[in-house]
Amino acid sequence: MKCSETAALGVAVLQAYATATYPDVETAVEHMVRPAQVVDPNPENVALYEKAYQKYIRLEREKLGKR
Repeated sequence: MKCSETAALGVAVLQAYATATYPDVETAVEHMVRPAQVVDPNPENVALYEKAYQKYIRLEREKLGKR
């Protein structure tokens, strides 16, 4: 993403959603964020990515008290 103020851009995206400028966050991102480069994941690391993702999900559920 070519933006030096990514935090401000994130706030602007959420504000656009909150004020019903866009129907959802995904649409706001599609209209407001311009990726500088797309990086495809390495297929050889799928198992590693999945393991990390599952750990993230577990930690989020624990944090929210939803075990």
